[in-house]
Amino acid sequence: MGSDKRTEYKRKYRAEARRLLKDSYIKRCLKQKFKASEITEKMIIECRKSIKKSRRRRDELEKLRTIGKCKCRTCHKIDCIGNFTQDKSKKYGHRQVCPQCESKRINGRQGAKEYTKKYNKKIKENLEDVYVRMVLSSGSILKRGDIPQELVGAKRQQLLIERITKESWNEKRTNKRLWEF
Repeated sequence: MGSDKRTEYKRKYRAEARRLLKDSYIKRCLKQKFKASEITEKMIIECRKSIKKSRRRRDELEKLRTIGKCKCRTCHKIDCIGNFTQDKSKKYGHRQVCPQCESKRINGRQGAKEYTKKYNKKIKENLEDVYVRMVLSSGSILKRGDIPQELVGAKRQQLLIERITKESWNEKRTNKRLWEF
């Protein structure tokens, strides 16, 4: 029975320390990442500030949710919850990004894809070192950095010869078809 009282006291003390952000609670939090000897007073102060800030943000969002509003994580615009995209996998049943920011993010991704396609096309047309090393290393255990520059030059010449012969063969083929009609 005495141990139950002791554990009850510890539980109450820890809950109070967590609520008031006492040093004992913050040290317990910091001990998860650092050794006890590494924890300084400055670290405790910074950790206390960050916890207060996150608690304030959480409380603000809770107040907004009670009145049916939500704050966008990206642009920080406050809007009606109904305007946010529904998502059952999220805690509150909707995304925390407004539709305008969501579309900007998606368009940004598509722009990056287009840029990547243009870049890949350019390095392939110009037979740059990056492309030639990629061709050499594909299907082998070699890494791109393991391939010497002389081998890259030789492979570039081979790819150039193959490209020229392919183009001339395609030209002959199309010329034959033109004369057949």
